[in-house]
Amino acid sequence: MRNTNGAGGDQGRITSPWGTPDQPRWPATGRRGPRWGLLALPTVVLPLGIGAAVIGGVIAGHPDPDISVQPGIGLAVTPARQLALVPYERDGEAGPFGPFGGDPWQKRLAAVDLTTGERAWDVRLSSELIWQARVLVAGDTHAYLATDDGLMIVDLTDGSLAVAPDEIPGIGADHIASGAAYGYDSARGAVVAMDVRGAFHTLPVGELAASPADEATTDAWAGRLSDGPMSVESRALTAEDACAGEAGHLTLEPTTAARPSGALLLDGPDGGRELGGRAFREPEILLADGTRVATAAPVGVGVDPGNAGQLEERLDEQLVRALNGGLAELPPLPWPLNDDGPGTEPVPLALGAERGHVLVQEAADAVGDRYRLVVVSLETGEVLASRTMRSQAGPALTSPEGVTVLPVTDEDAQFPAHDGLLLVAPDGTLTDVTVGETDFFGNVD
Repeated sequence: MRNTNGAGGDQGRITSPWGTPDQPRWPATGRRGPRWGLLALPTVVLPLGIGAAVIGGVIAGHPDPDISVQPGIGLAVTPARQLALVPYERDGEAGPFGPFGGDPWQKRLAAVDLTTGERAWDVRLSSELIWQARVLVAGDTHAYLATDDGLMIVDLTDGSLAVAPDEIPGIGADHIASGAAYGYDSARGAVVAMDVRGAFHTLPVGELAASPADEATTDAWAGRLSDGPMSVESRALTAEDACAGEAGHLTLEPTTAARPSGALLLDGPDGGRELGGRAFREPEILLADGTRVATAAPVGVGVDPGNAGQLEERLDEQLVRALNGGLAELPPLPWPLNDDGPGTEPVPLALGAERGHVLVQEAADAVGDRYRLVVVSLETGEVLASRTMRSQAGPALTSPEGVTVLPVTDEDAQFPAHDGLLLVAPDGTLTDVTVGETDFFGNVD
């Protein structure tokens, strides 16, 4: 305590080693100033923790988008690889950051390498809520799609749009914004288009410009194209009996009177025998011909689509001769006939028969909400592979190298829409392909 009675500047003041409130004296060592860091720590950590919890909840609770393969897949053979072209819908935001700039109604086209099962590219075609696309045909450089915007031509290198629907030379602004106005003429190797004036045009596969159709093409396509809903020729996807090519004839024989199960029998050159080693539950034989985009000529079961035009000419010729009583002079049609003789319905070709196996679809359980696809060898009768699906498989396509492509639904899917592909190799092995897969940020790459 200083003397308050003496003279000096400190008279009347009380001092201490720590100084005064106006002029504090801090220790030479140790922390200087008030400990604001400890006081501010909760105010910083708490908001960060809340933010992290919110972001984590958004990520954990963000639903995956719904994927639906549209009924119009196609095949393309390029100099580098063979591709399956898959139009599909992606409904819902992809990735947790999708709501901040994504597109919830994407219609896309994916290309899948049939050798590796990997995605070659995946591009957006439209952002419309209701919009469809079908692959009409693909050459070695471009693919032609009938869409609700008109005819789209895409580059097979990366899926980029080569020519917009309203910019096709020879048609231009006269195009019709409907997939029903376009078809593939397999006999002529060209895409046929009808414009708003009702005139027909052709685009040979591989070319990007249209020319006026000749009289024969116009007559063949008159009444087949329109500006309404997209036209599709539907054929049976399954049957209870089918042709197995040189191996013989396949039938499904019920094992009980109620027909909940059946045995797969092969009647071949060496007699009859059972395939698969067991009874199948509500089985069906998958066929090589299914739903097709409209073509100028009906594609016969088991007939190469490239010969469809010749087949149509032969059918027309057969009708004329039949009316004239000369049906017996015709050569046989290019498909196996039933045992009832000429003139009966053709026996459909079993899917995979040309590669030595048959695909059987059966109910996977008694409830009937799951299906199983079974690959059976025609030579040994053994089951080569099987896969359980949420719904029945879609129409199949087979590449020149013998890879069969089937739209399927994952067995754990919530809805029965096709959400992926199943590749069946020539040896019967199966490969699952995911369609519409994205990364954390919602990108397809």
